[in-house]
Amino acid sequence: MDDMARSGLPMLSAQMNCLHALAQMQQASLPLNSMLARAADILRHAWLPNDACVRITVNRRVYQSGTPCERPSATAAEMVAAGRRVGILEVLYRNPLDGPEGEAARRFVNVAATWLAAAIENASRQSDVWLKTIGDLIPFGTWACDADGSPTFFSNPFLRLLGMTLDEAKQQNIWGRMPPEDRLRAQQAWQQAIRQGQFWDYEYDIVGNDGRRSAVLARGVPIRDEDGTITSWVGINLDITARKELESALQSFADTIFETAQSIIIVVDVQGRIQRVNAFTQSLTGYSMEQVRGRHLTEFIAPEHAAVASRELGRALAGESVHGVEVPVITRDGRTVLVSWYASPLRNADGTITGVLGIGHDVTEIRQKEEQLRHAAKMEAIGRLAGGVAHDFNNYLTTITGYSHMILQDMPVDEPARLYVDEITKAASRAAQLTRQLLTFSRKAIINPQVINLNRIISDMRNPLKLLLGEDIHMAMNLDTGAGCIKADTGQMQQVIMNLAANARDAMPRGGRFELATSEIVLNGEFTASNPQLSAGPHFVLTVSDKGIGMSAQVLSHIFDPFFTTKPVGQGTGLGLATVHGIVNQSSGHITVTSKPGEGTTFRMCFPRVAAPQPAEQPGRRPGGGAGSETIMLVDDDVSIRHFLMRVLTSHGYKVVKTGSPAAAVNLLQETPDPIDLLVTDVVMPEMNGPELAERLQAIRPGLKVLFISGYTRDALVRRGVLEEGVKLLAKPFMPEELVDWVRKTLDQEAGK
Repeated sequence: MDDMARSGLPMLSAQMNCLHALAQMQQASLPLNSMLARAADILRHAWLPNDACVRITVNRRVYQSGTPCERPSATAAEMVAAGRRVGILEVLYRNPLDGPEGEAARRFVNVAATWLAAAIENASRQSDVWLKTIGDLIPFGTWACDADGSPTFFSNPFLRLLGMTLDEAKQQNIWGRMPPEDRLRAQQAWQQAIRQGQFWDYEYDIVGNDGRRSAVLARGVPIRDEDGTITSWVGINLDITARKELESALQSFADTIFETAQSIIIVVDVQGRIQRVNAFTQSLTGYSMEQVRGRHLTEFIAPEHAAVASRELGRALAGESVHGVEVPVITRDGRTVLVSWYASPLRNADGTITGVLGIGHDVTEIRQKEEQLRHAAKMEAIGRLAGGVAHDFNNYLTTITGYSHMILQDMPVDEPARLYVDEITKAASRAAQLTRQLLTFSRKAIINPQVINLNRIISDMRNPLKLLLGEDIHMAMNLDTGAGCIKADTGQMQQVIMNLAANARDAMPRGGRFELATSEIVLNGEFTASNPQLSAGPHFVLTVSDKGIGMSAQVLSHIFDPFFTTKPVGQGTGLGLATVHGIVNQSSGHITVTSKPGEGTTFRMCFPRVAAPQPAEQPGRRPGGGAGSETIMLVDDDVSIRHFLMRVLTSHGYKVVKTGSPAAAVNLLQETPDPIDLLVTDVVMPEMNGPELAERLQAIRPGLKVLFISGYTRDALVRRGVLEEGVKLLAKPFMPEELVDWVRKTLDQEAGK
């Protein structure tokens, strides 16, 4: 446009055309950014010089048409809507416009600025209507701000959350509704988001007009134009008070479970350092929270298991779960507690592993019980084997010792072969002692428990014990005369003491001290709960100790195993302490042992205390020895035993009817009209056991007397190796004189006794 076109009527016409073009553009409903950029082009090309530049600045965003020259002249006007500055319009050109042209230009710039302000306000109103409509439909608060962070819109739900009207919200600083401890941090986080154009996510508390405190989750996102410039912010404010209250309740519940759980609960960070333990863990280990916080978990693990603990901790930190890994923990007082561990990784909101939660159960007692059960099962299995071997061996020994004794009776004193038979008899006697130990261990020995004064028995053993121990071992007896009596077999108690004394002697090759002590103790329910073979109440305690070489923990764990010995080959059978264990248990007692290398060994045996017996008259022995003329039915499935018994009984005048089958014995008695005075029968036989046979025969011949013989007893007559009252039982092996003596006593017994 030339200089003539810039003056007078042509300039006015150009300006009117420009305003018309702007009006048409507005009707096109362009987005605000596009509209402002188009307006800058219309203004520059409508009436300005070719070298002029138009610049519109709104919300720090510049919309420019043309390139400004160096040191330009400018005509500018603020764009004001509803009393609020919304931007500025600038016209830049090389030569200043003076006079009427300059005045006309300034007036037009003011008109254009007013129109643009109205257009911006209209667009803003349309945006507010949209925001208000959407905001009222959304159940949580929505808001909008300009690029500088100044609020431009609040939805009704947001105002309700604040407890304010729209005017109050516009007039008051909503930051003031925050508690002082939240206010500064929230403002700093908001300003940082504006500076960096980042997503804003923040939780804070606000206090409404009614004083109610609410928890709020605020989130805001920047709105950018096509060039990426931030033009405004929109966001939401969500009332999370109920969620926070629920989280607090759940946290309180979790804390209660954490602190009251009767299991070990521990939290460690990603370095394995302890962050928190519960009250049960502190009580079990003896360490307080302050003493363990910050220390590595493996500091409290048994050193030999630290590598396993580190490995499992690494698995949990890698995202795996740990199930039932048993690792022992060392307590403050040095105890070892076996713990079964379960562990899972702890994660934060974005899934990053932040540590490990470990839960442990004390399985020390359970594993001890399991070990006791396995040991008991092992002992039972070995006992069954030992009992079976001893039973069969006793049958052989009965024949060997019986015939050897009969040969000696008929052999001249000066017969050279008598020495050989004597050796056979002695060897058989030693073998019989071994089988008695096997039977005692297997708890199938034939015993006759009575109420005994163990203090008196120990005192009577003083001299034999001194001879056994030798002169270089000092023996001491500290007997509590008020400890009372127990019910046990006298011979077996003597065997227990002699076996322990022999072990003590072998443990003190250079001499030492051996002590026997008795006392009384009253056991409570807590102790008997962990030792179910004992019952609560008064008990007699026998303590046998020595100052010998002691034993290691490994040896100690096998001390009562049969055939286990630390002695050289040929110097021990490994049945001494196994026999002691069997006798004590068979006598309803309990035995424990403590020992350390170089510190000696102590055995403690606990037996139920019983009342002392009343003195009773002893019946006189009927004269006449073992001979007789009565008829005896002999039943034993071992042919050698039958022949031996028949020879012994017939040599003493008895008539014998023998058979190897219980069924044959029943038929024989039914078919024989002759009187049968006594049944001598084995206890364990095929088809039918001894007690069943006796019951069948007594039904046929009421009043029939019975004598049982057996290498061991496992039937209803002898429960757990204890002889019932009124039952005659002769244990194999036995000498001929013992047999005829028992036969005579049984025959002489009055009916019904």
